[in-house]
Amino acid sequence: MTPVRNYPLGPITIGAGGTFSIMTIPEASANDDRPGGVTPASKPGELSRDAVSSGVKTNAHLLTPCLGAARRRNELVPGDYTFTLDWMIQPDGSTRDPRVSSRDAGVPASLTACIATAMLDWRFATSSGVTPVTSFPLGPIRAR
Repeated sequence: MTPVRNYPLGPITIGAGGTFSIMTIPEASANDDRPGGVTPASKPGELSRDAVSSGVKTNAHLLTPCLGAARRRNELVPGDYTFTLDWMIQPDGSTRDPRVSSRDAGVPASLTACIATAMLDWRFATSSGVTPVTSFPLGPIRAR
């Protein structure tokens, strides 16, 4: 299991659709070798775990339209939700091939598709190589 530390990103208010808070972001562990589990300088040219976590913190607000739309459609009831994300960070800081590789029960496929699409707008620091991010746990996201 990837260790986590309380790394508050919210609350992120989206109006009538509810309030969302992302409570944790993974913390580096000596046993991890990729973002989601990444250690600093896992491979030459890749972003460090701190750079990936910082980028997720900066970009997390881009998920609020997806969460808000799901709440307005009554597809997402109040509660805590965790997602596992996979994507590639290109050398220019853009994202490629984002996907939600797992989600909590009760989360509609439309929400996971929206999250993957929103992740295409995430931007990270530049690097000299591609950084694969696998099994990055995002959450719990608290929907109120």
